[in-house]
Amino acid sequence: MVAISAGGLGFVGGLSVGLGLWCWSSVRSQRQLSRLVRLFPSQSYSATMPLQVRLQKAVQFQQQSEQSLHQRLSIWQTILQSAPVGYLEVDEENHVYWHNAKAAVLLNIEPHRHAFTLKRSLLQIVRSYELDQLIESVRQHQTPQCQDWTVHALQPQQQTKDLPLRGSAIPLKEGHVGVFLEDRWEAVQLGQERDRWTSDVAHELKTPLTSIRLIAETLQPSIAPSLKGWVDRLIQETMRLSVLVQDILELSQITFQNPNVLKPTEVDVPKLIQNAWVTLEPLAQHKNLSLYYEGPDHHFLCADGNRLLRVFLNLIDNSIKFSPVDAAIAIYLRPNVQIPAPTNAQITQEWVQIDVIDAGSGFPEESLNHVFKRFYRADPARGRAASEVSENLPTGGGSGLGLAIAHQIITAHGGTIEAKNHPHQGGAWIKILLPNTRLKISSSTHQSVPDKLQ
Repeated sequence: MVAISAGGLGFVGGLSVGLGLWCWSSVRSQRQLSRLVRLFPSQSYSATMPLQVRLQKAVQFQQQSEQSLHQRLSIWQTILQSAPVGYLEVDEENHVYWHNAKAAVLLNIEPHRHAFTLKRSLLQIVRSYELDQLIESVRQHQTPQCQDWTVHALQPQQQTKDLPLRGSAIPLKEGHVGVFLEDRWEAVQLGQERDRWTSDVAHELKTPLTSIRLIAETLQPSIAPSLKGWVDRLIQETMRLSVLVQDILELSQITFQNPNVLKPTEVDVPKLIQNAWVTLEPLAQHKNLSLYYEGPDHHFLCADGNRLLRVFLNLIDNSIKFSPVDAAIAIYLRPNVQIPAPTNAQITQEWVQIDVIDAGSGFPEESLNHVFKRFYRADPARGRAASEVSENLPTGGGSGLGLAIAHQIITAHGGTIEAKNHPHQGGAWIKILLPNTRLKISSSTHQSVPDKLQ
C-alpha cells in the first residue's frame, strides 16, 4: 500500500476544488446562455446545437432584423418626406419627434430652423392653439381626431395668407401622437367658386319664377274648374322654388360676409324664441306638440334680430317635422357660460348657450358631421309632407338649406353651432354658443317652468 504524502493530499484536494468550481461555473454559464438565447426570437435550432453557436446565430439574426427595421424606417421616412401632405410627430412630453418638409411649410417653420426643431417643445416651434388642442384630445381619448383651422402663412413676398388646414391626428405607442396636415386652400377656393356659381344661377332664376307665378295667378280665374287644381299646384311649386332661390341668395350673402348683411341691434333672445314658436305653432298643433322652455324671461344681446329669428324658425321647424305626436320640444337658454376663448385657452370668454332638443329619433351617427352642409338631408326617407304644409312660412323647410343657413348666421355672429344626439332623450340636439355682448338681464327669471311660451 502506497502512502500518500501531505503534499499529494493537498494537490488532490486543490484539484477537486478546482474541478468543482469549473463544473459550477460551466453550469452557471450554460444557464446564463440559455437565458440569453430565450431572450431572442425563437428560431428552428437543433436541440443538439451548442448554446454558444445558438447564441451566435441568435445575435446574427437580431442584427439582421435591426438592420431590416432601419431600412424600413428609412423607406417610410423617405415616403413621408415626399408625401403631398404634412406629417408631424410629438412625444409624450409634446416635444417635436419628427416632421417632414411639407409640415414645415404648412406650419410656417422657417427653413433655417429645421435642424433645431427636433426634441423641442411644440409650442416653441408652432404657435397654434388648435394644433395643441387636437394633440391633447387624441392623447386623452386615445382615438383618432380631426380638426380644421386657419393659420397665417408667410408668403415669399413677405405677405401673410390665411391658409386653411385640416389636421388628422392618431395615437401612437409610448404616448406619441402623429398628425397628418392637409392644405385645404384649393378645396376652400373650389367651394367658394361653387357657391358663387350657385348664387349667380339663383339670381338668374328669381325673375323668371316671379313671372311664371304672376302669369299663373292671372290665368287662374279663367281656367276651367277641372284644371284649376293643376294651376294651384303650379303656383304652389313656383312659390316653393321662389323660397328656395331666396334661401340660396341669402345664404350666399352671409357666406361671403357682405358688410350689409348683419344689422346688429340689442335684441331680446327669449322674445325671439317666443315669436318663432308663435309663427310655427299652427304646425305644432297638428301633432299636439308643446314647447318646454327653461331660462330667463329676458336676455339681451347685440345681434341681428331678423337673422336670429330665422335661426330659431329653422330649428323649431325641423324639430316639429321629426318629433312624434304628443311630444315636447325643449329649448334651454343659459346666459353667462364661461368657456375658454377659441384662440387662447388661458382666456375665458363669456357665452350664451342655447340648446334645442326634440323627441325624435335623432341624427344618424354618420350624418353628424354633414348636417350643416347645403342641400344635405340626414334621412331622405323622411317625407316632405311637413315641409309642404309650411311652404308659406319663412323656414326654408324641405330644401336642405335650413341648417346650413342657421350655421352661417351663427358663424357670422362669431358663435358656434353643433349637432348632437341627446344622451338621455335620444332626440336631435342643436347646441348654439353666441358671444355674450351688451348683457342686460331683468330681475324676473325662471329656471324650470315646464310649460310652453304664451
